[in-house]
Amino acid sequence: MLREAAQEESAEAPSGLKSYDLYIAGKDVAGDGWVYTVSGRSLLEDVFTSVSLKRSLEQDPESEAAKHPYVVGRCAIADDASIDLATQAAAAAAAEWQAVPLERRMKLGTRFREELIKHEDEFLRMLVAESHPVKLARWELSCLLQIYAPGSLRWYDKQMRVEKEYNGRRLILHRQPDGVVAFNPPQNAPLPSAALCVLALMAGNAVVVRAPAASRSPPCGCCATSSPRCWRSSTPRPACSTRSAPTRSRPWTAGSRIR
Repeated sequence: MLREAAQEESAEAPSGLKSYDLYIAGKDVAGDGWVYTVSGRSLLEDVFTSVSLKRSLEQDPESEAAKHPYVVGRCAIADDASIDLATQAAAAAAAEWQAVPLERRMKLGTRFREELIKHEDEFLRMLVAESHPVKLARWELSCLLQIYAPGSLRWYDKQMRVEKEYNGRRLILHRQPDGVVAFNPPQNAPLPSAALCVLALMAGNAVVVRAPAASRSPPCGCCATSSPRCWRSSTPRPACSTRSAPTRSRPWTAGSRIR
Protein backbone atom coordinates (compact mmCIF):
# COMPACT_ATOMS: atom_id res chain seq x y z
CA MET A 1 0.00 0.00 0.00
CA LEU A 2 1.25 3.46 -0.87
CA ARG A 3 1.96 5.31 2.34
CA GLU A 4 0.43 8.72 2.97
CA ALA A 5 2.49 11.85 2.46
CA ALA A 6 3.77 13.17 5.76
CA GLN A 7 3.42 16.80 4.74
CA GLU A 8 0.75 18.79 2.98
CA GLU A 9 1.33 21.48 0.39
CA SER A 10 3.69 24.25 1.53
CA ALA A 11 2.47 27.57 2.85
CA GLU A 12 1.82 30.22 0.23
CA ALA A 13 4.95 31.83 -1.21
CA PRO A 14 5.60 35.57 -1.06
CA SER A 15 3.67 37.49 -3.70
CA GLY A 16 5.23 37.30 -7.15
CA LEU A 17 7.69 34.51 -6.27
CA LYS A 18 7.46 31.33 -8.33
CA SER A 19 7.32 28.46 -5.88
CA TYR A 20 7.36 24.76 -6.75
CA ASP A 21 6.57 22.06 -4.19
CA LEU A 22 7.40 18.44 -4.84
CA TYR A 23 4.84 16.97 -7.24
CA ILE A 24 4.12 13.37 -6.27
CA ALA A 25 1.25 11.14 -7.40
CA GLY A 26 -0.74 14.10 -8.68
CA LYS A 27 -0.37 16.17 -5.50
CA ASP A 28 1.83 19.01 -4.29
CA VAL A 29 3.87 17.87 -1.28
CA ALA A 30 5.97 20.09 0.98
CA GLY A 31 9.71 19.41 0.84
CA ASP A 32 12.59 19.60 3.30
CA GLY A 33 13.50 23.24 2.73
CA TRP A 34 14.04 25.22 -0.46
CA VAL A 35 16.63 25.98 -3.11
CA TYR A 36 16.30 29.51 -4.51
CA THR A 37 17.06 30.86 -7.98
CA VAL A 38 18.24 34.34 -8.86
CA SER A 39 18.32 35.67 -12.40
CA GLY A 40 21.32 35.18 -14.65
CA ARG A 41 21.42 38.93 -15.20
CA SER A 42 22.05 39.48 -11.50
CA LEU A 43 25.37 37.63 -11.74
CA LEU A 44 26.60 40.15 -14.27
CA GLU A 45 25.28 43.18 -12.43
CA ASP A 46 26.06 42.34 -8.78
CA VAL A 47 27.34 38.86 -8.04
CA PHE A 48 27.81 39.47 -4.30
CA THR A 49 24.21 40.60 -3.87
CA SER A 50 23.04 37.55 -5.83
CA VAL A 51 24.90 35.12 -3.61
CA SER A 52 23.79 36.94 -0.45
CA LEU A 53 20.13 36.83 -1.50
CA LYS A 54 20.28 33.12 -2.19
CA ARG A 55 21.96 32.33 1.13
CA SER A 56 19.61 34.57 3.11
CA LEU A 57 16.51 32.94 1.67
CA GLU A 58 17.75 29.38 2.10
CA GLN A 59 18.46 30.13 5.77
CA ASP A 60 15.21 32.06 6.29
CA PRO A 61 12.41 31.55 3.72
CA GLU A 62 10.44 34.35 5.38
CA SER A 63 13.21 36.86 4.68
CA GLU A 64 12.35 40.12 2.94
CA ALA A 65 14.98 39.13 0.38
CA ALA A 66 12.23 37.22 -1.46
CA LYS A 67 10.90 40.56 -2.70
CA HIS A 68 14.17 41.51 -4.39
CA PRO A 69 13.83 41.75 -8.20
CA TYR A 70 16.82 39.43 -8.67
CA VAL A 71 14.95 36.52 -7.06
CA VAL A 72 13.17 34.35 -9.64
CA GLY A 73 11.74 31.41 -7.69
CA ARG A 74 12.33 28.41 -5.48
CA CYS A 75 12.15 24.59 -5.65
CA ALA A 76 11.40 22.28 -2.73
CA ILE A 77 14.12 19.84 -1.64
CA ALA A 78 13.25 16.14 -1.41
CA ASP A 79 14.14 14.18 1.71
CA ASP A 80 14.40 10.39 2.00
CA ALA A 81 10.69 10.01 2.77
CA SER A 82 9.70 12.03 -0.30
CA ILE A 83 12.02 10.01 -2.53
CA ASP A 84 10.43 6.80 -1.27
CA LEU A 85 6.95 8.22 -1.77
CA ALA A 86 7.73 9.28 -5.35
CA THR A 87 9.14 5.89 -6.32
CA GLN A 88 6.31 4.03 -4.57
CA ALA A 89 3.72 6.13 -6.40
CA ALA A 90 5.41 5.58 -9.74
CA ALA A 91 5.77 1.83 -9.16
CA ALA A 92 2.12 1.55 -8.13
CA ALA A 93 1.01 3.37 -11.30
CA ALA A 94 3.36 1.66 -13.76
CA ALA A 95 1.47 -1.60 -14.31
CA GLU A 96 -1.89 0.10 -14.78
CA TRP A 97 -0.45 2.77 -17.06
CA GLN A 98 1.39 0.37 -19.37
CA ALA A 99 -1.89 -1.55 -19.81
CA VAL A 100 -3.46 1.55 -21.39
CA PRO A 101 -3.66 1.08 -25.20
CA LEU A 102 -0.73 2.59 -27.10
CA GLU A 103 -3.08 4.73 -29.17
CA ARG A 104 -4.27 6.52 -26.03
CA ARG A 105 -0.77 6.90 -24.59
CA MET A 106 0.50 8.45 -27.81
CA LYS A 107 -2.05 11.24 -27.45
CA LEU A 108 0.03 12.57 -24.56
CA GLY A 109 2.48 14.00 -27.08
CA THR A 110 -0.24 16.04 -28.78
CA ARG A 111 -1.66 17.28 -25.49
CA PHE A 112 1.76 18.12 -24.09
CA ARG A 113 2.61 20.13 -27.22
CA GLU A 114 -0.63 22.07 -26.80
CA GLU A 115 0.39 22.89 -23.23
CA LEU A 116 3.83 24.02 -24.38
CA ILE A 117 2.22 26.44 -26.82
CA LYS A 118 -0.24 27.61 -24.17
CA HIS A 119 2.59 28.38 -21.71
CA GLU A 120 5.08 29.62 -24.31
CA ASP A 121 5.58 33.06 -22.78
CA GLU A 122 6.12 31.65 -19.29
CA PHE A 123 8.70 29.16 -20.55
CA LEU A 124 10.61 31.82 -22.45
CA ARG A 125 10.65 34.14 -19.44
CA MET A 126 12.00 31.35 -17.25
CA LEU A 127 14.73 30.46 -19.73
CA VAL A 128 15.79 34.09 -20.07
CA ALA A 129 15.83 34.47 -16.27
CA GLU A 130 18.22 31.53 -16.12
CA SER A 131 20.56 33.40 -18.51
CA HIS A 132 19.43 32.17 -21.93
CA PRO A 133 19.56 34.75 -24.73
CA VAL A 134 16.04 35.20 -26.11
CA LYS A 135 17.04 33.75 -29.48
CA LEU A 136 18.41 30.59 -27.86
CA ALA A 137 15.33 30.26 -25.65
CA ARG A 138 13.05 30.41 -28.69
CA TRP A 139 15.21 27.82 -30.47
CA GLU A 140 14.99 25.39 -27.53
CA LEU A 141 11.22 25.74 -27.40
CA SER A 142 10.97 25.23 -31.18
CA CYS A 143 12.94 21.99 -30.81
CA LEU A 144 10.47 20.70 -28.23
CA LEU A 145 7.54 21.61 -30.44
CA GLN A 146 9.15 19.65 -33.26
CA ILE A 147 9.79 16.62 -31.02
CA TYR A 148 6.06 16.46 -30.29
CA ALA A 149 4.88 17.50 -33.75
CA PRO A 150 2.34 15.22 -35.51
CA GLY A 151 4.93 13.79 -37.92
CA SER A 152 7.30 12.94 -35.07
CA LEU A 153 4.53 11.27 -33.08
CA ARG A 154 3.56 9.10 -36.04
CA TRP A 155 7.17 7.92 -36.33
CA TYR A 156 7.37 7.10 -32.60
CA ASP A 157 4.16 5.10 -32.90
CA LYS A 158 5.61 3.01 -35.72
CA GLN A 159 8.78 2.27 -33.73
CA MET A 160 6.88 0.56 -30.91
CA ARG A 161 6.25 -2.48 -33.10
CA VAL A 162 8.21 -3.19 -36.27
CA GLU A 163 7.69 -6.25 -38.47
CA LYS A 164 10.04 -7.28 -41.30
CA GLU A 165 10.30 -10.20 -43.71
CA TYR A 166 13.81 -11.58 -44.20
CA ASN A 167 14.77 -14.76 -46.06
CA GLY A 168 11.30 -16.17 -45.59
CA ARG A 169 11.27 -15.36 -41.90
CA ARG A 170 9.05 -12.88 -40.11
CA LEU A 171 11.03 -10.69 -37.69
CA ILE A 172 9.20 -8.71 -35.00
CA LEU A 173 10.67 -5.96 -32.84
CA HIS A 174 8.17 -5.18 -30.08
CA ARG A 175 9.27 -2.53 -27.58
CA GLN A 176 7.99 -2.91 -24.02
CA PRO A 177 7.92 -0.44 -21.08
CA ASP A 178 10.69 -0.72 -18.46
CA GLY A 179 8.49 0.28 -15.49
CA VAL A 180 9.74 3.29 -13.50
CA VAL A 181 12.17 5.54 -15.37
CA ALA A 182 14.27 8.14 -13.52
CA PHE A 183 15.16 11.41 -15.28
CA ASN A 184 18.14 13.46 -14.11
CA PRO A 185 18.19 16.60 -16.33
CA PRO A 186 21.52 18.44 -16.63
CA GLN A 187 21.83 21.90 -15.09
CA ASN A 188 22.77 23.54 -18.39
CA ALA A 189 19.61 22.38 -20.19
CA PRO A 190 16.99 21.40 -17.60
CA LEU A 191 13.85 22.46 -19.47
CA PRO A 192 14.22 20.57 -22.77
CA SER A 193 15.76 17.57 -21.02
CA ALA A 194 12.95 17.29 -18.46
CA ALA A 195 10.34 17.64 -21.20
CA LEU A 196 11.72 14.53 -22.91
CA CYS A 197 10.30 12.38 -20.12
CA VAL A 198 6.92 12.62 -21.85
CA LEU A 199 8.39 10.25 -24.45
CA ALA A 200 8.97 7.69 -21.70
CA LEU A 201 5.39 8.15 -20.53
CA MET A 202 4.10 7.63 -24.05
CA ALA A 203 6.04 4.36 -24.18
CA GLY A 204 4.15 3.16 -21.09
CA ASN A 205 6.58 3.97 -18.29
CA ALA A 206 6.01 5.85 -15.05
CA VAL A 207 8.58 8.59 -14.42
CA VAL A 208 10.32 10.36 -11.56
CA VAL A 209 12.10 13.60 -12.49
CA ARG A 210 14.89 15.15 -10.44
CA ALA A 211 14.91 18.92 -10.92
CA PRO A 212 18.54 20.13 -10.77
CA ALA A 213 19.33 22.13 -7.66
CA ALA A 214 22.62 24.00 -7.94
CA SER A 215 23.30 24.50 -4.26
CA ARG A 216 26.67 26.10 -4.86
CA SER A 217 25.69 28.69 -7.46
CA PRO A 218 22.68 30.99 -7.76
CA PRO A 219 20.86 29.51 -10.79
CA CYS A 220 18.99 26.25 -10.10
CA GLY A 221 16.49 24.01 -11.85
CA CYS A 222 13.25 25.97 -11.73
CA CYS A 223 12.95 25.33 -15.47
CA ALA A 224 12.95 21.60 -14.97
CA THR A 225 10.32 21.92 -12.26
CA SER A 226 8.11 24.25 -14.28
CA SER A 227 8.21 21.94 -17.29
CA PRO A 228 6.36 19.05 -15.59
CA ARG A 229 3.66 21.50 -14.49
CA CYS A 230 2.37 21.23 -18.06
CA TRP A 231 1.69 17.56 -17.32
CA ARG A 232 -1.15 18.37 -14.95
CA SER A 233 -3.67 18.62 -17.77
CA SER A 234 -1.96 16.27 -20.20
CA THR A 235 -0.64 13.21 -18.35
CA PRO A 236 -1.77 10.48 -15.90
CA ARG A 237 -1.04 12.02 -12.52
CA PRO A 238 -0.02 8.95 -10.50
CA ALA A 239 2.57 8.09 -13.15
CA CYS A 240 4.39 11.44 -12.86
CA SER A 241 6.47 12.81 -10.01
CA THR A 242 8.94 15.71 -9.93
CA ARG A 243 11.25 16.76 -7.15
CA SER A 244 14.31 18.88 -6.55
CA ALA A 245 17.70 17.38 -5.83
CA PRO A 246 18.00 15.33 -2.62
CA THR A 247 20.94 17.38 -1.37
CA ARG A 248 20.56 15.90 2.11
CA SER A 249 19.58 12.37 1.11
CA ARG A 250 20.99 9.08 -0.07
CA PRO A 251 21.40 8.60 -3.86
CA TRP A 252 17.86 8.85 -5.24
CA THR A 253 18.38 6.21 -7.95
CA ALA A 254 19.34 3.55 -5.42
CA GLY A 255 15.86 2.03 -5.21
CA SER A 256 15.18 -1.32 -6.88
CA ARG A 257 12.13 0.15 -8.63
CA ILE A 258 14.19 2.63 -10.68
CA ARG A 259 15.37 1.80 -14.20
